[in-house]
Amino acid sequence: MRLRVKEIAQRRGIKNASQLSFFTGIPVDTCYRLWSGETEHIGVNTTLERLCDKLQTHPGEIFDFIRDKPADKDGPTLLEVTGRKAGRKKKG
Repeated sequence: MRLRVKEIAQRRGIKNASQLSFFTGIPVDTCYRLWSGETEHIGVNTTLERLCDKLQTHPGEIFDFIRDKPADKDGPTLLEVTGRKAGRKKKG
């Protein structure tokens, strides 16, 4: 998982983690970790909500999912779980 906070904030004219803190009200140490992408977690009801509100974005834009290993081949397939193939809608 990669954070895109710095990229999104820069598009909004924010130049560094200090400015991000001032603009969002998020503590500066948290903003430094978000800016550098070095954070392990983000509080959903506080930090993520505030980032989305102040940067006028949504969680799907803040996170970039990068698979670092192949998908689990031993897990069930979509067909096994739902009884349907991907992309086909059930009639009814």
